[in-house]
Amino acid sequence: MCVLLLSTCAVARAQGSDCTDSQSRRAETAIEGVRTWDALYKSYKKYQQCDDGAVAEAYSESVARILVDHWSTLPRLAQLAKKNDDFWQFVLDHIDSSDDPGDLRTIKRRAERRCPAGLRSTCRELKKAADSALDDLSSDQNHAQLR
Repeated sequence: MCVLLLSTCAVARAQGSDCTDSQSRRAETAIEGVRTWDALYKSYKKYQQCDDGAVAEAYSESVARILVDHWSTLPRLAQLAKKNDDFWQFVLDHIDSSDDPGDLRTIKRRAERRCPAGLRSTCRELKKAADSALDDLSSDQNHAQLR
């Protein structure tokens, strides 16, 4: 009986974390205008279960836009990241090969040359994520040329 109850709870919990089609549509629409770390964090808390496909690409675009257009707000990202490690990993995961290569190079350059005081570790991880995304893009281009 206990095993049945535990497995039922596990299934219910897993189903509760699924993203419905309507949630996915709302998430994608809501994310399009996200241009601050606080708004991104709020969206992440509300729609993290929908982080796939078009929603994931919209999140990646938002992360890139905030980093490129609002670099001076990096200390706020660091505050939110300190509060929630999963959010920090989410941000790093969304610096990816779906981003514009120019944006990735800008993020990398700023992480190297314009890192705010006290955020060396944050900048090092942002640079690493941008480097990885640029490597993925380069690898994808090489594979496309071989076909």
